[in-house]
Amino acid sequence: MYYEYNPDKLPHISYMNMHSCTEPTLQPERISGEFVMFIIKSGTMYITENDTAYCLNAGDMLILDPDAVHFGTKASIFEQYYIHFEPSVFRQIQISDTQALKLRLDKNRQTAYATSPFGQEMYQKSSLILPKNMTVKDPSVLNKIDLYMQQAVFASDHREEHYKLTCSVCFLQILITLSEYFSTYILSDSSDKLTKSQHILLCRLVEFLHQNYMHKLTSTDIEDYFQMNFDYLNRIFKKKNGTTIFNYLNMIRINKAIELLINQNVKIYEIAKSVGFCDEFYFSKAFKKQMGVSPANYIKLHS
Repeated sequence: MYYEYNPDKLPHISYMNMHSCTEPTLQPERISGEFVMFIIKSGTMYITENDTAYCLNAGDMLILDPDAVHFGTKASIFEQYYIHFEPSVFRQIQISDTQALKLRLDKNRQTAYATSPFGQEMYQKSSLILPKNMTVKDPSVLNKIDLYMQQAVFASDHREEHYKLTCSVCFLQILITLSEYFSTYILSDSSDKLTKSQHILLCRLVEFLHQNYMHKLTSTDIEDYFQMNFDYLNRIFKKKNGTTIFNYLNMIRINKAIELLINQNVKIYEIAKSVGFCDEFYFSKAFKKQMGVSPANYIKLHS
């Protein structure tokens, strides 16, 4: 089972905290009436939801449904984070198989690179998806979750002026962190997983593109700078980011052009040159392909 976050809804939190038991503890039987998320810090928790039993260890995350009966099945010692939040935050979604899931997650990743950061498209086109339960093995991800939980708990315990909003924002950060981890895990099969050196290389490549988008860049330029075959670079770049190097470069250029179109009184041909396009015609063609309108019409729509 999978859940999709409702982007029109700020998650409203009933309460979120950390529970640490030093003696064997058994979860009581109940129907919560809202979603409950458990993230286990240490030890083992045994819990059953309806007819499904779970044995949760350190790094495990589980989402309990609002209308389901859940109860502990064995007393144990554990340390956990728990978050209770209202039902409208999530929608249950059915995904037929792993391949369908990969296609959906890959589309999310491509959407992030293909849409303008100045519009509202990402809210409608991108889905924050989580499974019912999973194991987080990356210590850096668990550390981020730990920091968000500490911030929320501190705000709540000290009754800061807007502590409920702080809890909501921290929880949303946790959802994003978990969703990104899940997406990376699913899209990185053992057969095509990128190595640490490849990840470092791609970070350098993205930094290079952002620093040099205003220049004319060819595949040869990129090969010479990185001393590496361009086809290889392009292949691993697309594997990680869902788009090609030059599509990504055009996205950077168009987004920089939008900043100039909105905020400065500059001629279109001057903008084209300043963001790395060889001429105004090619710039207008690329701009319309990404934004759906020409640069001139974009100015009219946002003036």
